[in-house]
Amino acid sequence: MDLTQCTFFHSGDYTSFTVFADYPCHVRYVESIPVLLDQTPVDVYAIDPAPYSRWVVVQQRKGERNQLMFYVRTGNAFPEQPLGSIPGRLRREILLRVLSLKRNRPLAA
Repeated sequence: MDLTQCTFFHSGDYTSFTVFADYPCHVRYVESIPVLLDQTPVDVYAIDPAPYSRWVVVQQRKGERNQLMFYVRTGNAFPEQPLGSIPGRLRREILLRVLSLKRNRPLAA
């Protein structure tokens, strides 16, 4: 799926996401979805990559589960790609940037 067609969810500490990219992205609020069993609504967001961005990585967290999703520009599209299919030089650049940013993130209060 293309990044520009995806939505990402945030609901307190249980469901959230973090965006890593070679250029800053625009993360925009789409809507809130009420959840019947819980008082906390789920907020829905979309990510708009920067015009010059070559890649975007989204870390999605659901409870204790973490998942990294890799999106690499192909023309005007940002299709999701498995890490193994990203060319070696670009894959190294992405992993070095993501790992350094994850290490330098402030601790949550």
